[in-house]
Amino acid sequence: MELGTNTSIRVWRVHDTSSAGITITSDRAIVQADKNSFVSVYPGSIGLHANRIAMTAQPEQVSKGIMFAETFGFLQTIPSTAVTCIPASTINIPGAGMVKPLTEGVALCAAAQTVA
Repeated sequence: MELGTNTSIRVWRVHDTSSAGITITSDRAIVQADKNSFVSVYPGSIGLHANRIAMTAQPEQVSKGIMFAETFGFLQTIPSTAVTCIPASTINIPGAGMVKPLTEGVALCAAAQTVA
């Protein structure tokens, strides 16, 4: 990691000898528990390094990439074969939740345009 000469760095720790701390520069933030466990945030990306990761979420809230979410419920109990093809993921179109609130406003605009 090479830093420029004009880069200012802020480091917060409980003690001078503590391995845990928060480091902030002009373009990144790092939260560190020890030298092997840390989270680093850069513009456009997040890096996570740890021996074990624990997260809690509902199965339908876990997405792979942008468009795929795990199937949940009864479909997980059915085995997928060539004859009975059961998908392991559902397609989650980004922005689909924004369309429903916009439909009422678009309908009003269309109605106003046809009246005028």
